[in-house]
Amino acid sequence: MYEENRYTTVDLKFVEKKFKILKESEDISEKIDSGCLIWDLSSNKNFSKFLIQLGVVEMIKFELKDKKLSYRMKEIYFGILSNFFLTKEFELEPILVFENLQLENVELLSEMIKFLSLLVISSKKSIWIPEILKKLEIFLMILQNSLIEELIKNTIILLKNSSYYDKNIALSLSNEHLNHLIDVFTNSIEE
Repeated sequence: MYEENRYTTVDLKFVEKKFKILKESEDISEKIDSGCLIWDLSSNKNFSKFLIQLGVVEMIKFELKDKKLSYRMKEIYFGILSNFFLTKEFELEPILVFENLQLENVELLSEMIKFLSLLVISSKKSIWIPEILKKLEIFLMILQNSLIEELIKNTIILLKNSSYYDKNIALSLSNEHLNHLIDVFTNSIEE
């Protein structure tokens, strides 16, 4: 048993069972249920380490290569990866991330942008900043056209983090309209 605090006790065998369902089940509702549980648990540093040892990162990398993977599963997987990355950096090919960049699904897009904002401040930023620059027009379009607050906030964080390391990204953010938008959201983020 792993005791997170005096109110919550989670059996590690139960977590392993949920991972096995996530990895092997053909039933999408079982996969989503197990994935959501693992996503929640991955926000805890100790669980995150345990899940990484189980091989969750490798399984997700493999699953993300599946062109038929649902938006919801991709969203869950990028959420798990974001939580893991806060605990321990790991290798991930940029093509795997950008092939899954889907503009038509707001929840997935927001989760992916949140994950990218972590990657651009990691020790591997030299790999990720050029990739962000290649997709800069997409991110600027999101800022100028989106009405979804979470998506705008995550995009601003990504671009602000990236702008510290690339002058082209910083210059693209010097647009007066974008500056105002960034200031408004930066103030709401800080509050």
